[in-house]
Amino acid sequence: MFSGTYNQSENKNTINISAAILAGGRNKRFGGSIKSLEKLKDKFILSHQLDVLRVKFDEILLITNQPESFKDFREIKKYPDVFPYKGPLAGIHSAMYHSSSGFIFIVAGDMPFLKGTAIDKLVNFCGHRNAVIPVSKNGTEPLHGIYNRKLLQPLESFIKNSQDLSVQSFLDHIEPYYVKVTEYKIFININSPQELKKYEED
Repeated sequence: MFSGTYNQSENKNTINISAAILAGGRNKRFGGSIKSLEKLKDKFILSHQLDVLRVKFDEILLITNQPESFKDFREIKKYPDVFPYKGPLAGIHSAMYHSSSGFIFIVAGDMPFLKGTAIDKLVNFCGHRNAVIPVSKNGTEPLHGIYNRKLLQPLESFIKNSQDLSVQSFLDHIEPYYVKVTEYKIFININSPQELKKYEED
């Protein structure tokens, strides 16, 4: 099995971790179009993300129920949700299920402003923790966090049995390690054409 490694900026240590981009969701405010394939400054949002992630990760997974829409990104492994229509938790589960690494950096597919140094900070706290989740001025940011693959079975059970399938509800069950992050832009997600236009003009 492939084992992904992560290359840290400063000391070049390698850590058994992969990245997964969650490109699911129904994208109602975009008329059903896939946000990852919207263009920001002449590049797909997905391409902005890959510019950062390729430097760091040997293995990058794309979690999508529409793999045919990403046929031009041939080098990326694409996997659907094992539990369709269960929201972001199902995307996290699929990433764990299909990754062979011990940890997975999870990021939402509509976050174009990733920074390698911010990911480095989270990786530094991995250890044997269940998850490492950044906290910004807006609160927890679970779709820019690192998850231990040992959570696969507990997460599967949670999806099957819980009435509340929010990511935060799952985090409340697993005692994640929270890391305060002062940067804000890295957590911005593009929710509407209006927001896309705003950042296009910045």
